[in-house]
Amino acid sequence: MLPFAQFDEELVLSCVEEYSHHTGQTKPFAITCLDQSTRFPTERFVFVLSQDEKPQLVLKLDCAPKATRLIKEFKLLQQLEAEFAPEGRLTVIKPLYLSPHGHFHVTAFAAGKAAKQKNYADPTPEQARQVYRRGGEWLHRLHASAPQEWADIWLNWMLEEVEKHRHPGGDSTLRE
Repeated sequence: MLPFAQFDEELVLSCVEEYSHHTGQTKPFAITCLDQSTRFPTERFVFVLSQDEKPQLVLKLDCAPKATRLIKEFKLLQQLEAEFAPEGRLTVIKPLYLSPHGHFHVTAFAAGKAAKQKNYADPTPEQARQVYRRGGEWLHRLHASAPQEWADIWLNWMLEEVEKHRHPGGDSTLRE
């Protein structure tokens, strides 16, 4: 996974211990660093927790002071899990535990290949159609899970960027 990740091992072990105590786990977990943020390399990490034949878990850690990002993420996963549950075929990652201070949470691990990996492993048009169709179904279900919120956005930003590259240094404002 990440053999050279820099993290506070004692902190990670204390998070795993807290989760184990909360769930009554007595067997130790094998811990592997799956990801270290490139933008926040000393604050944000993702670890895989393994235990014999049991399904793997994910521990997401945010060491930033006053961090609330993982609290919001966990609550959103809880809402979406309830929303997707009746569907059965389309799911979200199962949230399992949120630490009282909100600096880490534990979820189920999504086994299997990601859509990108599936497309690269089997680059046939049929496989691509299946991946995009399933992704579209998932997004449709996600968007149907909450009322629409309208926001003012500027959609011509892409055209402005193209113009900027076509005429460097000139006026890139689009005229209607």
